[in-house]
Amino acid sequence: MSKSSIGIQLRIGKSLVMLLMTNTNSGEATNEYVFKYPALEELAAKYRWFKPMLVAIAEALMRGSRYGVKARAAVGGAVSTSDVVSDGVVVAEYFRTGRTGFAYALLAMVGTNMLFNLLITFVQTRGIKKGRARKVALEVAATLTCTKPGLDAWKVASGAKQQQGAVFSPVVEMAGAKAVEVAAEGVPGLVLQLVAVLMSSSEDRSILALLSVAISAASTGLAGTSIFYDTDTDPGQRARNPKWYGLVPDQGRGKAYAVILAMCSLQALTKGSAMALLAVTNSDWLRAYIAIDLGIYVCYKLVRREYLK
Repeated sequence: MSKSSIGIQLRIGKSLVMLLMTNTNSGEATNEYVFKYPALEELAAKYRWFKPMLVAIAEALMRGSRYGVKARAAVGGAVSTSDVVSDGVVVAEYFRTGRTGFAYALLAMVGTNMLFNLLITFVQTRGIKKGRARKVALEVAATLTCTKPGLDAWKVASGAKQQQGAVFSPVVEMAGAKAVEVAAEGVPGLVLQLVAVLMSSSEDRSILALLSVAISAASTGLAGTSIFYDTDTDPGQRARNPKWYGLVPDQGRGKAYAVILAMCSLQALTKGSAMALLAVTNSDWLRAYIAIDLGIYVCYKLVRREYLK
């Protein structure tokens, strides 16, 4: 066997470790690993035992090393915490400059997000018999300290199973919490801050306010990306409904995640800017824009018969 062949084999073997660091569970990593190399794909097609063997190896490696899981949870928690801190700084700035209406509105959005997340916690844990008090205390503490996104990301990325008595799986619970965050705080808070920037004088328009806008856009983009990516790549969802899930390719998932994140963040920023400009220019135009936008969305869903499935 030539040295070049040995080098290729070693490279194929080592690449599994990197894939385990960038995927949420062993099944996803194994799928990407097999499809990445034609030789492995041939083996998986020829021998039924080959892929289950790889999954078992991947599970053993993931139990021994959780760098990807920790990185995923750390990024989610860091972005969420940065968003909360920047919002707090902006609220203090609003009070300092006499724009109390903006300050109270932003605080109300944060409070609404917390309230709905506490409601999700109550619904999720009401059927749990074993360790319910500890579970509730942990979830409530994470919600009140604004670290729940990081906790949810950790549970999903670590492959945590649905606890007996829980209403939702960790993936669905995280998607619900992210959806609430986007609807109650992310998008409204982003538009509010953009309106405040547009209506402020040059003296009141600080770098911190602009930085907070950028962080809010990134946080909203990360929430949308997490909802889509984790539900789309979940092996259970793909097995139950392959027609709806499976858009993210089995190869290059790290690149796909980065592209989706960039697109979601830019979409949030550009759409938020458009809504803020309409709000400042003519509120009637803003209402018309929202009605038309939602109308097109609902019609698209009806044409695809998504509400009937």
